[in-house]
Amino acid sequence: TLLPYVIEFLTKGVHLGYDRNYLSVHVDDVFLPDDRWSIEGNCTPGEDCLPGPGGEPPVETDPIRMTAADVDATVAWQDANDFTFEMAYNGFGADEARSQGPDPLTDRLLALEDEFEWINHTYRHDYLGCLKDLTVRPWRCETDGAGNLLWYSQADLTHEIQANIDWAVANGVTIDP
Repeated sequence: TLLPYVIEFLTKGVHLGYDRNYLSVHVDDVFLPDDRWSIEGNCTPGEDCLPGPGGEPPVETDPIRMTAADVDATVAWQDANDFTFEMAYNGFGADEARSQGPDPLTDRLLALEDEFEWINHTYRHDYLGCLKDLTVRPWRCETDGAGNLLWYSQADLTHEIQANIDWAVANGVTIDP
């Protein structure tokens, strides 16, 4: 909020009362795995590595993902420090993991869902700006034949937000849509 700065400007720095700061911690991309850095490619596979000579994607490395034990450790830390994390979730990560078999991480987070605040971070975590041209490094925005930037559509953006809300409702996660 800008109010404290407006008041400070109007009063020329004279201030009566308390000035409080608040801290929240957003745990980003809950449920999604994260790619490991490729030493050979000097890039992150799936993010910014160039395609191979035949146009094939670079070899993926073993992704990193939270575990059920990480969830338990997080809850214990929160309880010990009287602090609550805000989980920015992507339902696709849970659905994708579950499609490959049992998913202890999703099961544990859902069992303890009331221990956290939940923030809609879109279903798949698509890049919501221009469409990326990943044939070059660093990537650049795609353009049409006339040189105009191509953008992620409003319809796709709305779908990503709603799909994540729908995922939360279907899985019993309490959110404020």
